[in-house]
Formats: sequence, structure tokens, C-alpha cells
Amino acid sequence: MDDHDERRGRPAVHVKFAFPKGVSKDPGTARVFLGSYHAFDTVEAHIRHGSVQGRKKDRIADEIALGKFNAETGQYIDLFGTQEFTSLKDFERLVSLKTGSLYGAAAALGAVLGNEEEDNTDRIRNAGVSIGTAFQLRDDLLDWGGDEALVG
Repeated sequence: MDDHDERRGRPAVHVKFAFPKGVSKDPGTARVFLGSYHAFDTVEAHIRHGSVQGRKKDRIADEIALGKFNAETGQYIDLFGTQEFTSLKDFERLVSLKTGSLYGAAAALGAVLGNEEEDNTDRIRNAGVSIGTAFQLRDDLLDWGGDEALVG
């Protein structure tokens, strides 16, 4: 998370969709404002007032809670942690908590709504985590070593 108004030559999500930007720097009140939360909140509202009932409703609530919790944990570690990354594996773990968990939750929600069995949902969630992690690693590498004129 940063305060840049542009990403890769395009308006950042918080600019394009008028979301609050950044994170409170006070660890006691740290709250992550992720654009993805709006999508999760919309799904939650439809589930609360819709026709989904029983176990499926519980599974959806669990996936949303897990995605949000992992994303906030990763973001907190990133902002306030004292750990220095000594390996790519350490950094990959952090990224999988942040972006990976949001992609994983979105993929799992699709599986649950599509009536997949729980073991298939686990595999689909894991695939989403891998895709989100790969996306974020690429994005961070472009931030670190990319030509600003080319990548924004």
C-alpha cells in the first residue's frame, strides 16, 4: 500500500473508485482500506439478505473472514513488523498473505457458489493464492527495478 495516485500509468484503485487511501500508521488503530473489501462487503450483504442458506452461507462467511484476516495480517507485518527478509521464501510468504489471500478468497467464493465440494474448493483457493502471489511478486519487482517511465 502506498500513497501513489498512479500505478503503471493508470489511476490507482483508491483514485479511480474514490476509496480511502493508505493505512493508519498508528498500530493501535491500524485499519487496512483495501478496494477488495468493497467486493467482499457486497457479497456479504447479498448473502445476508439473499436466498443462500445453511452450510453454503457458512462457507461463504468463512472464506471472506479468512481472506480479510490474512490480508490484514500480511499488511500489518509489512508495515509494522521488524523482520528483515533473508530469503525469497520469507518475502513470498508475506505476499501470499496480502494479495494472495484476497485472490484465494475470491477463487474459493466462486467455487462455493458453484457448489464445489470442500476438497475442490481448497484446491481452487490454493490456485487463487498462487496467482495472487505471482501477480504481487511481479508488481513488486517492477516497483523495485522497473523503469518508472515505462511501468509508472
